[in-house]
Amino acid sequence: MSSSERFDCHYCKDSLLGKKYTMKEDTQYCTKCYENLFANCCEACSLPIGCNFKDLSYKDHHWHDQCFKCAKCSRSLVEKAFAAKEDLLLCTECYAHDYSSKCNTCKKTIMPGTGSHERIFAGLSIQDKVFNNVLHLIYWMKVLL
Repeated sequence: MSSSERFDCHYCKDSLLGKKYTMKEDTQYCTKCYENLFANCCEACSLPIGCNFKDLSYKDHHWHDQCFKCAKCSRSLVEKAFAAKEDLLLCTECYAHDYSSKCNTCKKTIMPGTGSHERIFAGLSIQDKVFNNVLHLIYWMKVLL
């Protein structure tokens, strides 16, 4: 760049030499103008998600990384599996606790993806280990009677 050429913000025309800036579609903007013109607003805190923050998104909604939390327990959902229910984002533990089947015998949550499977026996939801215990009990009752 020659000394006669300028390197300015496309919007406010302030010089960007020696300053931080952001490119959008081959056009440079100072960080203040970029944030005012293009930054998404966080669903949780309603503040713009500026150039110095990660913009996490799900279904056209955006969050700062520190605001991306489970709606029930407030644990961070950053880089974790989560579920959506009625416009709420939930960690897998809260989702399973509130919406997964419960064992009719021991009343524990049947957690998806944990190897604990649900069996339907006489119209009841029963965990595998409880189901197997019931089968053993039925077998021994037949043998002994």
